[in-house]
Amino acid sequence: MPSDLVVPSYIEAVIQEFDRAKAPFTELDVQQALGKARGTIQKPTEDENFAAWSEVLAFSLANEWLNGSPWGTYFCPMGSGTDKDGNTTYFPDIAGADARVIAHWISRANSITHPVLKARYADLAWEMCVVIAQLRRDPEMARVAIDAYLASIPIAILTELHNRFAAAIRALDLASLISDQGRIGLARAALLKLHREVMDAHEGLWWLAFDRLIVDTRAGVTEEERQQLIADLEKIVLRHGDTSKAQSFNPHVVQDAAKRLIQHYTRIQRSDDVRRLHTSIARAFEHFAGLGDAMVASAVLQTAVNAYRNAGMSEDSKRVRILMESKIGHAKD
Repeated sequence: MPSDLVVPSYIEAVIQEFDRAKAPFTELDVQQALGKARGTIQKPTEDENFAAWSEVLAFSLANEWLNGSPWGTYFCPMGSGTDKDGNTTYFPDIAGADARVIAHWISRANSITHPVLKARYADLAWEMCVVIAQLRRDPEMARVAIDAYLASIPIAILTELHNRFAAAIRALDLASLISDQGRIGLARAALLKLHREVMDAHEGLWWLAFDRLIVDTRAGVTEEERQQLIADLEKIVLRHGDTSKAQSFNPHVVQDAAKRLIQHYTRIQRSDDVRRLHTSIARAFEHFAGLGDAMVASAVLQTAVNAYRNAGMSEDSKRVRILMESKIGHAKD
C-alpha cells in the first residue's frame, strides 16, 4: 500500500536529522522535536496538518500503560481525561487516523535506516493496522521491527538500561507472536546478555529477564539458562540479605527476589526452598526493624510476622508479633 501523505518540509527535516544522528536519542526526543517543528507552521493546509500529525502521533504514543491500552494494543495513550459530557478522551488519540497513516508508517519503516526510528514505524504498522484501518497484520513488519530493535541495543543508541531491556523484550514478544524461531533465539540471547550485565554490576533491573523468561514455553529457554536465572536470584537474596554488610543490605530487594523464587519453587513443589525463602524475608525485615526507631519498626515488623508464619515458624512469628506490639506502643508515646 503506497503512502500518499506529503509530509511538510519542516517535519521531514526533523525525521531526516534523526535518521542521520550519531548521538543517542529516544522516541521522546523525536516527539518533542516534531511537536516543536509542527508548532512553527502558520495556517497549514488540511493535508499538511494531517501528514504532520501522523508523524507526531507515531512518537507520542506510549508503550507502557498500567491499566492496559484502551485499544487492546501494545501502544497506548500517554494519558486520558474526561470531558464535560463525561466522555473519556485520550492523549494522544488514534481516532483521526486511517489507512493512509498505516501506509505512511510502512513506507517509513522500509526507507528509514536508523534502528530506533525503523523499529518504531514498523512496530506501529504491525500493531496498529487492525484498530486504525481494519487491515490484516503483515509479518514482514514484525520482522523489520524485531531486527531494528535488536540492532538498537549493542550500539548504545538507547540512553537508559530500561530502554535497552524494553527493546529486547519487545523483540522477543514479536518473534514469539510470529513463531520465528531464529529471531526468538536472537532476542532471548540479547535479553540474557543484558541480564548478565546487570548481575555483573550488582545493580539494575535484575528482575526483567527472570519475569519474562522463567515460565515462557515459547521463548526456547534452555534448562541451563533457566537454572542460571534461578541461581542469579538466589545470589540476590543472599547478597542483599547479608546483615553484616550494611552497604548492600536491602530487605525490600530480598523480598522481591524471594517472592519470585517462592512462586517458582511452589510450582515445582519444592516446599523446603519455599520455607527457606520465607525465612530469609522474615530475618531481613526483623533486622531492618532493629535499624530504625519505634515508628519504623512498627511499620515493617508485620512483614516479618507474616513471613515467619509462612515458613511454619510459629514461635518466631509470635515472638516478633509481641515485639511489634511493643514498638507500636513506643511509637504512640
